[in-house]
Amino acid sequence: MQALRLILPICAVAVLAGCERKPETTLEPEKAAPTTAVEAIKSPTTVAPALTTNPIRFTLKDSTDCGDRCASFEVEWIEFPRNAELNSLVLDQVNAPAGLSTKAALSKQGQDFLRDAMEAQEPWEQIFRVNVLPGLGDVSVIEVTAYSYTGGAHGMTTISTINYDRANKRALSLTDILLPEKESQFWQIARRVHREWVTQQDDPLNYEGWPFQSTSMFLLTPEGLDLQYDPYAIGPYSMGTPTITISYDRLRDVLKPDYLPER
Repeated sequence: MQALRLILPICAVAVLAGCERKPETTLEPEKAAPTTAVEAIKSPTTVAPALTTNPIRFTLKDSTDCGDRCASFEVEWIEFPRNAELNSLVLDQVNAPAGLSTKAALSKQGQDFLRDAMEAQEPWEQIFRVNVLPGLGDVSVIEVTAYSYTGGAHGMTTISTINYDRANKRALSLTDILLPEKESQFWQIARRVHREWVTQQDDPLNYEGWPFQSTSMFLLTPEGLDLQYDPYAIGPYSMGTPTITISYDRLRDVLKPDYLPER
């Protein structure tokens, strides 16, 4: 997976002290009936049904007495109306409050964020996005991207991924897809691929201070197993959220057959 890049302007603070401001909500109309997101590349043996999805989009803004430097909270979410457990798992990726519907939980989080921004009299910004990406076989890949700017030179983007096995109705960890006692071999392969990845960059010398790291974020894609990293993990901020792809041919001896493409 190539991570979603967010390049957003950073506004300077120019707010009158002592102003009382209230969040303003702008809602986009939602579809009446659920739609089906892009699903895994299916082989003839795939039998698990696709995930049913429904989009949730809205923006909360502080627009009173703040001119063009208002705090904002934006959501482009995907809800899974037939899978409450998966909805909760996705909401957990952004620490949304539990015990509420998807939209209510995100709205509550947005209101809290804007309240803090208004108290600080800062033009903070937060954006949450969810995508369902092409996966492998019965695995759907759900990507949650969170961008936050709360001051400083730039905002920060973090990405979390969920590999959801639709046949077994569960999220997969790396241990779930590896053959027994193969984790060490997997990371040896990943280190070699990382070295190759560094040599392919425009200026490999820039990465001398960024050694390889393991990560819990991975994606089972049609092209290979992607290792996903946050900014600064294995490269400078200018790289965004780096992704390293390991071809399945290199993983034939370490991945369980259920999580390999057919030859």
